[in-house]
Amino acid sequence: MKVKFIISFFFIILSISSQEINPDYYITQAKKIEKSSVLFSIPLYEKALEMELSPKEKSFIIGKLFDLYLNYSKIEEIFILTKNHEIDKSREIKLNHLYKTLAHNINMQEEKFKDFIECLLSKDYHSQKKLLNYYAEERSIYVLNYIFAIKYKLQDFESLGYLISEAPDMPPSLRLAYLIKTNSKETEKKIKEFAKISELTDDQRMEILFLYGAYLQKKRRYKQSARYFRMSASFDKKNTNFAKMGIVEAAKSLFINGKGQEGCELLEGKKIQVQTESDELLNLYCNKKIQKDLNKYLPAIEVLAKQESGVIFRSYLQLYLDKESYNPINYEDNF
Repeated sequence: MKVKFIISFFFIILSISSQEINPDYYITQAKKIEKSSVLFSIPLYEKALEMELSPKEKSFIIGKLFDLYLNYSKIEEIFILTKNHEIDKSREIKLNHLYKTLAHNINMQEEKFKDFIECLLSKDYHSQKKLLNYYAEERSIYVLNYIFAIKYKLQDFESLGYLISEAPDMPPSLRLAYLIKTNSKETEKKIKEFAKISELTDDQRMEILFLYGAYLQKKRRYKQSARYFRMSASFDKKNTNFAKMGIVEAAKSLFINGKGQEGCELLEGKKIQVQTESDELLNLYCNKKIQKDLNKYLPAIEVLAKQESGVIFRSYLQLYLDKESYNPINYEDNF
């Protein structure tokens, strides 16, 4: 069975790889998938944008990604996209309106906010100093959230390391998130230190337990990861109609560990607030009525599986190919 999986997987990858030289494949698949799942169309449009395109194709994809990012409030992606690519006038108006709204939301002047974002999108030493000044002036968790979110997207860990070293009052959860992202050997030691802080609020305990769950998931200790995600959820006091984030991530860890049904049972009676592609995957998988719909998203899942954070998508591909435990329609039917 293992040999059959390896051979099948090889031919699927070979089949898709042979089309990678042609961006039309990704654009066509993205348009088709977008009709039923906007989120799963995004990685296909992003993949096409990495390739050599005609001016018309490039303009179309940039505009399409801008609209989809805006629709799903992918703010960091919008800033990075518009930093690297020109947008048309109508979307420029939308971008300026977005700047105005976001600046108002964190009580910052619009021009200052634009300069702050511009600074965030740079990686030089001068911008590091400016970011430190912004943090010193504002002392705002909202400013910090923007810094960490965008720097993570840019993989600019050097700037984050500088900021953390120069700001000793940095919240424990953000320090811990940085250690996890950079695979620091100090992670477990720091988690224990932070956990001993007696004056932690429930929200802070929730964050630290959640981050430890993420760390264990990254280390492939999925059973432990699910446990800590569930512990995190026990400190989540928000009353919403959706499953708590810790429960959703616990279900993902169980799915990755080959216990998808157990993960779905955790979510029974609760809706997933779909914000990411992995949320979308879990949401479809745990709904028996539409579970087979996942097969039509295989082109997007294959792209996502190749990303560093794509372990859940790699797990689904393995599940898909394991005919003894799962028997969906033929992969070739989607091409």
